[in-house]
Amino acid sequence: MSGNIVRQSKKTTLLEKQGGNIVTQGIYEVSKHLTLAVKLMVDRRVPFWAKVTPVALYTVYFMTVDWVLWGPIDDIGVLVLAYMLFVQLCDKKIVKELSK
Repeated sequence: MSGNIVRQSKKTTLLEKQGGNIVTQGIYEVSKHLTLAVKLMVDRRVPFWAKVTPVALYTVYFMTVDWVLWGPIDDIGVLVLAYMLFVQLCDKKIVKELSK
């Protein structure tokens, strides 16, 4: 065997830098996004129609028959979709300011 040993470079992930596992990192990310959503909901600069949109989407979803029988997975998907839509409808300057 020749000396052609391939060395893999050890890339340090953000998770490893923070010293947490995937569960604690996931909880941190979810709490960060929930905090941003609450801050945007109470901020007076965010238009009322933007605040109503995710609430209306989720309300209409729950008023219909649950067509997809995936348990809580589709419910979580609707929550994520509503959150993403809400953030997209808000002014980018306000989102950047509040996400600090």
